[in-house]
Amino acid sequence: MRGVFFSLFALLALTACVVVPVPIAGGTASGPAAPLAAVPTSGFGAMLNKARADNGLGPLAPNARLAAAAQVHAQDMVQRSYFSHQSPNGATPATRVRAQGYCYRFLAENIGSGQPNEARIVAAWMGSPDHRVNMLDGRAREYGLGRVDDMWVLLLAEAC
Repeated sequence: MRGVFFSLFALLALTACVVVPVPIAGGTASGPAAPLAAVPTSGFGAMLNKARADNGLGPLAPNARLAAAAQVHAQDMVQRSYFSHQSPNGATPATRVRAQGYCYRFLAENIGSGQPNEARIVAAWMGSPDHRVNMLDGRAREYGLGRVDDMWVLLLAEAC
């Protein structure tokens, strides 16, 4: 069932993005009970920053809190078989980031499914106008990437 579900939404993955410009009060995000193994993503930062440099922008620094929030969401989507910026319990990128103790002025999230490696997800997101806007937003200063299997979550932010 999971394979069919994600196959149907693979194309939607390229159009799913959200920008949250200001923090909002309230809400918490609760992660899934049993952790899944994360897939290494060591080359992603270099590819992201090359794309930014190619477009006249400065590099983004990795942030462990953003990565933790992204990983929680990727894991939750895989475990509960859904694909959305909002979890079934109502958690949003803002609530997930705040749950990790990250205060932000700017926040954007890209999600994707079906790409087998860093190069393919960067290419897919850069080829999608809305995802590209997020990755090339000059307000972003940091990023966090989460990945479980072929489920990807990228958070881009500027801290308070």
